[in-house]
Amino acid sequence: MEDTVFKLSDIENEINEEENRKKESQLLEMDKVIQITIRDCDEKQLNILGSSLDEYLVTGPAGSGKSMIAMIKAMELYNNNNKFRIIIYTKALSEFIIGKLKRVDIKNIKDYILCGYEFQKEDISEDIDYIIIDEVQDFNLKNIEYCRNMAKKGCFLFGDDLQQIYPKNTDGKNIIKNLIDSDIKLFKLEKTYRFPKKIAFFSELIKDNHGDISNLCIEEGGDENTPRMIEFKNRDAEMTYIVDTIKNEGWKDVGILVRNNDMAQIVYDELRKKGCICDYKIKDEMKLDFTNDNPKILTYHSSKGLEFERVFIPQCDVDEDDSTNLNLREALYVACTRTSKTLILSYIKSFKSPFLNGINSKYYKFERR
Repeated sequence: MEDTVFKLSDIENEINEEENRKKESQLLEMDKVIQITIRDCDEKQLNILGSSLDEYLVTGPAGSGKSMIAMIKAMELYNNNNKFRIIIYTKALSEFIIGKLKRVDIKNIKDYILCGYEFQKEDISEDIDYIIIDEVQDFNLKNIEYCRNMAKKGCFLFGDDLQQIYPKNTDGKNIIKNLIDSDIKLFKLEKTYRFPKKIAFFSELIKDNHGDISNLCIEEGGDENTPRMIEFKNRDAEMTYIVDTIKNEGWKDVGILVRNNDMAQIVYDELRKKGCICDYKIKDEMKLDFTNDNPKILTYHSSKGLEFERVFIPQCDVDEDDSTNLNLREALYVACTRTSKTLILSYIKSFKSPFLNGINSKYYKFERR
């Protein structure tokens, strides 16, 4: 009986053919996702996606589609075998983007994403074709210019100066202005699709900038979209309400946003005692998986760039000494604009945040429990 001889080259060819088949199938699936997403885009979004420019800046309010465009651009760069990196300021948003891109099975997606707040110039190699920066207003101009110089072909920048909540790093409005004044092409998105006007009206009153985003909302919203403010007699009642509401309503996409890491730890511990399993980002410890249905506990700052159908903001009872803390006021505004359907703020009896005191009651439903 004649022995069968296996040639190494034949085995390598079979492996390469199988890898090519997988790659082709992956690209077809990715292209399908891109085409489905594009069908829902407005004219300005389509103009950006159809641009052949190698560098541009996209500005727009919360919910205008900036991150969606950034992800489509990343998929297109991947499809075309470009070497690229996505730089995102917070770890939580990095995990959110990773969760989205995992669905189209980009291989080793974590290798493409850098976390901006621990950004090191050594992380950007000289053979990178493109760099995408989301929430560009949170970076300093020096790092932005470094990225623009290191990208061999160009940078795609996305930002909103209304959502700048890291004042120690940079002045977001000046960053956006400086970029606009440079030679970079500017695209402006001027509609918000994430939340209805009822949520926008309430949110912008926290910052006393009435009309900035509510005038850009596409939907008016119904009674179910009216923000709710609940006064509880104690913390246990507040935590029990959150657990029972999530369970009884069958909510799957929930963010629980609090003002600082200490409060995040307290809320996590209290909810865990009541049998509510949550993902979380607390200080440097993070267990976030945006492909599951667990509620996500985050600080206002860490929630930046994220989106949930339902948002709870418990323990909304800032001390009077913090009433002039503009950064915390801005962060609360950002937290309120993370929801697409339901916004519930709560506090313990007689300790309501001064940031909420001036909001006319016609913009929310009040309950006492």
